[in-house]
Amino acid sequence: MKISGIIFDKDGTLLDFNEFWIPAAQCVIRRILSDYKIPVTDIHTEKALNSIGIIQNHVLPDGSFAWKTFLDMAIDMKPALEAMHAQAPVDTRDLEGKLTRYFDEESFAENKSIKGIGDLQAILQPLHEKSIHFGVATTDTCEAAVKCLKGLQILPLFSFFAGDQMAGDMPLKPDGRIISRAAAQWHIAPENILVVGDTINDMNFAHNGGAIAVGVLSGVSSREQLAPAADYILDSVADVPALIRQLEQKGL
Repeated sequence: MKISGIIFDKDGTLLDFNEFWIPAAQCVIRRILSDYKIPVTDIHTEKALNSIGIIQNHVLPDGSFAWKTFLDMAIDMKPALEAMHAQAPVDTRDLEGKLTRYFDEESFAENKSIKGIGDLQAILQPLHEKSIHFGVATTDTCEAAVKCLKGLQILPLFSFFAGDQMAGDMPLKPDGRIISRAAAQWHIAPENILVVGDTINDMNFAHNGGAIAVGVLSGVSSREQLAPAADYILDSVADVPALIRQLEQKGL
């Protein structure tokens, strides 16, 4: 079987999750605490981080920070803020807006470097030259995804984007309609598409859309966590070209 398209998750797949997002999350949480007039102590910061699945600077694969939207994070964080006796009302939509804005400001501050997982240009360019289409599907905002790909210097290789807060009616992972839309745009069949990601949500997304689920160990999940739903498990995106050669040689 010929692989004609790849839809990548962003964080933990193309982008070094911990190095990029953990420092940003710590800054964002301190700003959130201040907004709600909660003392900005180490204990309060840790409790707020824990509420979205960041435990001692480790991202839990099933926590909202690993794979959900800013609205989901706001829903998870609201009870924690209220338990810390927030002095201002905690409105979920208002908190979503703060999270979206603050993460954008802290993540893409001037001169902040964006570290990819491996030499992404060297990995992806040869596949692109073989007319393999690239897309990205993330529960982060599409705007943030574009900024990340631009910072990684691979944006021109990508022709399909799916993310939170997009104009129109683009669904979110794990909705398989995203894969159908990519397949239609690229004029290929879903079964000719790899979905590459680091969470069970990515694997379920692949199967929901009739694509091939490829888990990578460069993000928040272990082999054991990915195994129940992944068709293939790789160390990182650097191993994708070899997998494509393997699939094409086997005719599968």
